[in-house]
Amino acid sequence: MAVVGNIRTEAPPLGASAVIVAEAAKTVFVSGGGHTIEVRRPTNVTRRNCRKAISAESQEKPELFGEYLLAFLVAGIDGEPVGVPQNEQQAEAIQDRIGDEGLAAIIGGVRQFGLAGGSVVADAKN
Repeated sequence: MAVVGNIRTEAPPLGASAVIVAEAAKTVFVSGGGHTIEVRRPTNVTRRNCRKAISAESQEKPELFGEYLLAFLVAGIDGEPVGVPQNEQQAEAIQDRIGDEGLAAIIGGVRQFGLAGGSVVADAKN
């Protein structure tokens, strides 16, 4: 790292906490349903936000919860940011926009993170 006066020309190395935060914020890009989809890494916070936004009935059905969770992993579609859904209707709108092929592509994106089993539904149960 070079210092000119009091100005650094390079960023200092990341500390352990910053590395963990950066890893959690990591995204990958996948293609499906005619769209380029930016997929965020699934985290406990993602699952918690999904549970807060969907009905108790939807939470009790692992397959349905997993399908909703896929919408919560979408960070962007075709280069445009997508906010975190706040309810089932917003999650369904994302699902409708990208279609079944897009949802399948998200599962492939999750596998790129190297998560155990790569199954969103299995991860959702934990």
